[in-house]
Parts: sequence; C-alpha cells; structure tokens
Amino acid sequence: PGSQEREWIPALLERAPRHAHAVGGLESAPHLASGGAAGEEFASIRSQLAAGVDALEGATNWIMGNGLADPVQALAGATPYLRMFGLVTGGWLLGRLALGARDELASADDSDAAWLRAKIASARFYCEQVLPQAAGLVPSVQAGASVLYEVTPESLASV
Repeated sequence: PGSQEREWIPALLERAPRHAHAVGGLESAPHLASGGAAGEEFASIRSQLAAGVDALEGATNWIMGNGLADPVQALAGATPYLRMFGLVTGGWLLGRLALGARDELASADDSDAAWLRAKIASARFYCEQVLPQAAGLVPSVQAGASVLYEVTPESLASV
C-alpha cells in the first residue's frame, strides 16, 4: 500500500472491534431474531434477519481474522461489507418499527390501522426481498485484494 493508505489503515482496524460488537447488538433484537414472541406474522422477518446477521457475523469474523494480519485483504472488501451492514441494519430497524406498529394496532382506529398494517407489510417486503442480498455480498467481502493489483496504471494507459 501507498504511504497514505498506511496512515489510515491502523485507524480503521482500531475501530473494527466496535463494528463486531454492533453485530452482536443486532442479534439480540427483541422478539425478532430469537423466538416466536412476535407471532407468525413476523416469521419471515425473524428468519431473514437471523440469516442476515449470520452472514454479517461471518463477514465480520473474516475481516477481523484476515485484516489484522494483512489490512489490504480486509480493506478490499470494505465497500461490500458496509453495504451488507447497512442492509442488515435496515432490516433490524424495520423489524423494530413493525413490532411497534403491531403493538399500536389494538388501539388504532380504521385509518390508523391500515397505516400500521402497511408498516408491517413494508418491513416484511424489505426483509423478504432486500435483506437477502446481504448474504450475496459475503463472497465479495472475502475475495481479498489479489485481483485489485492485476490491473496496473500502465495497462489502463495503453488504450
């Protein structure tokens, strides 16, 4: 890596354990990742969130295991890792929003009830259609840096 990379790599790796801790926080999402307390209506949210957290945890462990020994390997997967983290966090936040909507349904009037059911449906859509993309990013995170150096500036200039 160049001199500028050498300056910010240690700072980034210093923060990595905090990201690993955040993954643990996602796993403990109340009523979502751990059990059926939220009901069958939330089964797909629970299962997809659990799969997303598992994928994110695996990617985080890979980065922690490989990035400390060779930071360039971990940094090569930084962009897909951040996308993955965002996807899983979005599922977790929408799951919490859906739980809140479910709790308010009992006392809602008809117009509010439709809006609250739409919140739950939106969370289900995200978790069923968008969140599964997180698992597909694992190979990109773990691909490493070797291919990044196969294309040299000289080969790009020869066009």
